[in-house]
Amino acid sequence: MPAFFLIVTAGVSYKHKKDNVSTIDIFNESNDGLWCHEFNDSKLLLNEKQQTITIKNGTNEKTYPFSSVIGWYFNLDSGGYDGGFGTGAIRQQNLNNSGLFIEVKDVMFPVWQVKFYPQKGKFHQDTGYNDVKLQITRWLRVLSQVINKK
Repeated sequence: MPAFFLIVTAGVSYKHKKDNVSTIDIFNESNDGLWCHEFNDSKLLLNEKQQTITIKNGTNEKTYPFSSVIGWYFNLDSGGYDGGFGTGAIRQQNLNNSGLFIEVKDVMFPVWQVKFYPQKGKFHQDTGYNDVKLQITRWLRVLSQVINKK
């Protein structure tokens, strides 16, 4: 039985470390007007030259002109952990409810969620929570500067 718990623990640790390094961020480094954030099945792509925003969440992906963006906000859920057996499910629910949300002029897809994951630490710990908050804050600044030109 102890071997089973070691295998499960190792698997969880491997997935966490894999997720830590799976975020891709492009901050217009090539000065080509492209700004991109990707994590797993979630993507945000700003194209300054074409004045478009492409958002992907799961199997849904659409491109909109900047003029279709109504606004954005973020949510970071954490807590609710009791240390019991259901803690993993609570962590996953918090992660699923968290992210950057972009509102657009689209009746079928009025709000899109862009997901984030800590590049340092774990989401349910201060280090990971603060890392995700910093990542989202950066993208709030990018949205403001690129779309609103502020």
